Amino acid sequence: MRSAYRFTLIMNLIFLCFLSCSSSERPSSRRHLVSSSPEIGKATMSGGETVNIRGYTSDSEVNRQIKLIDLEIIDCYKQNVGKIGVKEMLLDFSFYIDRNGRSADIRYKSDPKDAAYLGECIKNDIKSLSFRPGSPRDISSYRMVFTPITRNEAYGDENITKTPDDPREKMIRSLADMKKFRDCYEKELKRTPGIGGKFTLRFMISVFGEVENVEIINNTFSEPEVPLCVVKKLVDTPFPHGDTDDIVEVNFTFTSSAPLKRRRTMDIDM
Repeated sequence: MRSAYRFTLIMNLIFLCFLSCSSSERPSSRRHLVSSSPEIGKATMSGGETVNIRGYTSDSEVNRQIKLIDLEIIDCYKQNVGKIGVKEMLLDFSFYIDRNGRSADIRYKSDPKDAAYLGECIKNDIKSLSFRPGSPRDISSYRMVFTPITRNEAYGDENITKTPDDPREKMIRSLADMKKFRDCYEKELKRTPGIGGKFTLRFMISVFGEVENVEIINNTFSEPEVPLCVVKKLVDTPFPHGDTDDIVEVNFTFTSSAPLKRRRTMDIDM
């Protein structure tokens, strides 16, 4: 009886082990499917320009590992786009993986030539990666492509049709007519009857709806109180969250519709 019980117990353990081993293989197959995709990410600039970044080689491990530095690659692009400009670029990397899994002799070809600024930055990030140790191997070509895309392509036609109803854009369009900014002018108008003027505010709205980097330009007010009051209230104004940082210019014009009251004077002869 005991031997039969032990045999049954051992067979059950073997069956459970088989189930756990087979189930543990499923996630790795999913990861392989993900690593076969060329998508690395999108880099979106403060001005709204978006660039799609793709990279691919026949070595699935290299594809998977380079995806781990996607944020570093995007950061390299943002750091160097000012020198290069927003345009389509190609970087073709080649390197050697030694028996310890470290990359060496990293080289690249850039098209156009000034994309070398970007290549040098990404090269340093590839150096930080570790690969599977074992037999040394050459990666003869890892092609990375940077493609500018329109807002339409970046966010889809559905979002574009909704743009006029976007809460952030609605709020931006209404800024010049908001009462709290008009109050800045009304307060100064009581002190200095007849004043008026206009100015433009240029500022950035972050993805989190915060106002930053406010500049006053084209100011015609003789005194700074009104523009500075508007700036102070603008900085404390929360905006709806967005997909990108937005650079905004808003024109403010303040004039008094009430006629200037004249005081009557009387000459009194004594």
